[in-house]
Amino acid sequence: MLNRSQCSLISGLLHRLVNHTRKIARLSVAIGGFLLVSIVILTGIVLLVSLNLINVGVLADQVTVSLLTLIFLIVGIMDFIAGITLLLKR
Repeated sequence: MLNRSQCSLISGLLHRLVNHTRKIARLSVAIGGFLLVSIVILTGIVLLVSLNLINVGVLADQVTVSLLTLIFLIVGIMDFIAGITLLLKR
């Protein structure tokens, strides 16, 4: 049989484990959301190229590459902030 102090110790450890699991789940949701947005954008670009609505050479332009990189960086930072917000929110 476990005494009262052992039961409270086990209960405290389980409570911590549940809190860490919730934080990891929230972070996973935020990362998954970012990946879904990225996949939708890339799929749209591939669809537009395959339908010949945009030229592939346009995406190879230095200005376009820089702009797309900046857009992905901004979306990534916003997603990171959202993930931190989800982790800190109780």
